[in-house]
Amino acid sequence: MKRIIDIFKIDLDATGRTFGLDIMRAVGILTVMEEHSFHLIADYVPHGVVFIPYMDKISFFFVLSGFLIGNIIMKLYNREVFGAKDVVIFWIRRWVRTVPLYILVITGLVILRYTFTRVGFVFPWREFVFFQCFYYPEADPYYFYPEGWSLAVEEWFYFLVPAIIFVCHILFSKIISKKQLLINVILSIIIGSTALRVHRALTTPDMDIYTWNIWFYKIVLFRLDTIMFGFFAAFVRYYYRSFWDRSKNICFYLFLLGMVITIVFHEYWRDHSLWLKTFFLTQTGIIMMLWLPKLDSMKTGKGFWLKLITYLSKLTFALFLLNRTPILKSMMQLFPAKNLPMALGEYLLYFILIFGSATLFHKYLEMPIMTFRERIKQYPDHQISK
Repeated sequence: MKRIIDIFKIDLDATGRTFGLDIMRAVGILTVMEEHSFHLIADYVPHGVVFIPYMDKISFFFVLSGFLIGNIIMKLYNREVFGAKDVVIFWIRRWVRTVPLYILVITGLVILRYTFTRVGFVFPWREFVFFQCFYYPEADPYYFYPEGWSLAVEEWFYFLVPAIIFVCHILFSKIISKKQLLINVILSIIIGSTALRVHRALTTPDMDIYTWNIWFYKIVLFRLDTIMFGFFAAFVRYYYRSFWDRSKNICFYLFLLGMVITIVFHEYWRDHSLWLKTFFLTQTGIIMMLWLPKLDSMKTGKGFWLKLITYLSKLTFALFLLNRTPILKSMMQLFPAKNLPMALGEYLLYFILIFGSATLFHKYLEMPIMTFRERIKQYPDHQISK
């Protein structure tokens, strides 16, 4: 038994981690898994019932990612010397962290599809270059690896935002301050992304939630503003730290109010097509941003909750990669539930399989890659100036 425990045992040391931000990451992955796993029992609950009626669960990750990357870029850009080499190092470190494991998973899925699909299989090249939903969705977004859209948003954010900042730095650094340049870039991307949604909304007819999900919710250029709200929070934290610390409680209360309104009136947002297509994602991004000051102040936890949140947080990327297509979809195709007891059994089995496989994935694949990543040159703290 000890041997089996050792196989699955991972390091839960929380040194250097912010407990509050880990809470946000854990809540995010649990709500996403809840939404996916609901398909296992959807046929056996009353029509229209959902466990958590919040229609933008991925915003937990987008806003948090924008905040974390924003903090890195704030320090990087405010060094005495900022150049192309810094941007390239940033890109390499981000891509080493995410791309190899993603490519490994979808390559495995391609091999399985070629091996077991009885009809023709079209090679999903767009997924390999994160181009499956840049501005237009794929003909069939659920054909291969539908959850990959959110990682595509993240990867394009990693690439575009530092590139835009670097180009603007070359063009405008002699006439405006770094602070002014950053806030202009942030606002321009938020406004630009929102404007693209508004343009499509005004040129398309009313649509149901399924069509909105494909043509608005899962489009890279339409979701960059959500990440940039987190980036804006990092900007406020860096340049207005005393205000950031003072406002944490009022922002938290506004966050709770916003979440209650969004959840209680979820049918209203769903049924009002124009708002859903234009500013609903702005609404959820701002609400999620308001949670950050409070979470950022929660530096550490204690006991069981610290270990649980740290465990969930460390497994987040593995859970994201494996939970839907590799495990959930495989279960539904190989063992379709025929009655409620079977559906509940598969529901429980799903969580056992996903946490077991994600633990192994994290320990034996993700951690070696992260160890290798640490060998890549980092940014020396002593060169950071403000």
